Amino acid sequence: MSETASFPFIDKTYQDAMELLTDARNFVAHQRSSSNDNIGTLDSLFITLETSRLVSHLTNVMTWIMWHKAANNGEISSGEAQKNGEMHLDKDIFAKRQDVFDIDLPKVLEKLIGRSHLLHDRVSRLSQMVH
Repeated sequence: MSETASFPFIDKTYQDAMELLTDARNFVAHQRSSSNDNIGTLDSLFITLETSRLVSHLTNVMTWIMWHKAANNGEISSGEAQKNGEMHLDKDIFAKRQDVFDIDLPKVLEKLIGRSHLLHDRVSRLSQMVH
């Protein structure tokens, strides 16, 4: 743990990620509790798929952030944080969805997905700045 660095912007990014995770959790809870009888099976499957992708994106971004919070706290080196966190920013993980089906996602989900992509872009830029 010889090489440590402090990056104050990690805390702000962490707060933003937690807010987005909370909003995503609230969306999922609302989707489960609301009656979706008027949504077809294919639409429901696609919404579930995109919600799962959203949670996966957020989990990967949060993992990168947590590695760098550990480096900020002196628990690990910044090099170790970068090495361990980098795989969670792989562009293949964050590939844009394929619009194979002509299905409109709920506006709230669309906004959450958009916010997750903005967060990923910010974390990718931070990753480049760190190393």
